[in-house]
Amino acid sequence: MYDQLRIVFVTNNYTPYSGGVVSSINAWTQELQNRGHQVSIITLDFLGAAHNDPDYVFRIPCPIRFLYKNNHMALPMRAYTHMRKLIEQLQPNIIHSHHPFLLGRAALKSACNQSIPIVFTYHSLYEQWTHVIPLPQLLTRPLIKSYVRHYCKKVDGIIAPSSIVKKNLQNQGIECPMEVIPSCLQSVFSPRDSFYPKIRSADQPFHLFSVTRCSKEKNPFFLLELIAALNHVDKSFKMTIAGYGTLWKSMHVYAYETLKLTPDQLKFVHQPSKEHIANLYREADLFIFSSQVDTQGLVLAESMAAGTPVIALDGPGQQDIVKDSINGFIVKDLQEMIEKVLLIAHDITMHEKMQQKAWHTAHNYKPEILIPRLLAFYKSILEG
Repeated sequence: MYDQLRIVFVTNNYTPYSGGVVSSINAWTQELQNRGHQVSIITLDFLGAAHNDPDYVFRIPCPIRFLYKNNHMALPMRAYTHMRKLIEQLQPNIIHSHHPFLLGRAALKSACNQSIPIVFTYHSLYEQWTHVIPLPQLLTRPLIKSYVRHYCKKVDGIIAPSSIVKKNLQNQGIECPMEVIPSCLQSVFSPRDSFYPKIRSADQPFHLFSVTRCSKEKNPFFLLELIAALNHVDKSFKMTIAGYGTLWKSMHVYAYETLKLTPDQLKFVHQPSKEHIANLYREADLFIFSSQVDTQGLVLAESMAAGTPVIALDGPGQQDIVKDSINGFIVKDLQEMIEKVLLIAHDITMHEKMQQKAWHTAHNYKPEILIPRLLAFYKSILEG
């Protein structure tokens, strides 16, 4: 009965915005469509002009549009009315919401009123983002947490990107069907068919890499402190940081003027293409992850697909994928991060073993593994 599903993704984040949610939606969309399913995306009209969207992307009109810290923002008017009409037009078997606010709220109301099952991916620790709202966090944090919990209790099913997110939701009394399904790798990051270890000559610097949105919650200045501290101990390290964000320029100032790092020690790459990022993963010896609020950290799987082990600060998205002494390390602070980087850099055998284990780990994030799990969850909701 459900061999070919009509699925509607509803998201507040989409192009020209970039980030983990957008990458996740694009990966799911491509792979589901490749398997014959009809996937549509409903999102916000950020530009009020041509977005060059494919025909399966539908934009809700937003009369209020602005830039906030260089990010496109848009506020819809009569979101539910537009959502209802689009849902009536698309006739989905299931609605998949990627945010609890704005369009996510309109999607929930539409699903309830039109008797269409709705699932929700819990992408973020939403209460950790209260600093972007110009109101006291003592007020906004409990309000956001209460609202998201209420939203979770209204949907028919929840996808948790990691097991710690699922446990957290269950501890809040959320009892709807719930499945841990991380986002799948996009084809550009897919692991190669065979493993090839990276051999570094003695005169080559040990290359650290990170890709991140440079904003407060991602903790990007930690990366600068790390490479500066390492070069006080050992001059054979260099780091590349790829990304964008509100702190991009201030990171340059802090790195080159305050910490006195040189371009040979630290290189910034602004908003590279996915193909460029894939090459940077392959060129790196070690991937560094500084965020402690991500619910998955898709970049960890992308890095491992290139055979690049990971050292990550502890956080909810790291624990399912990073396994100590196997494909990397999870650490508690800067000092422990320094120790683990030095350990791997100076132990060629350990580094090569970790590369291979990282490459093996990434296979768990291939679409052919995760798409059947997503479809099985959809069908369990539809049949339940």
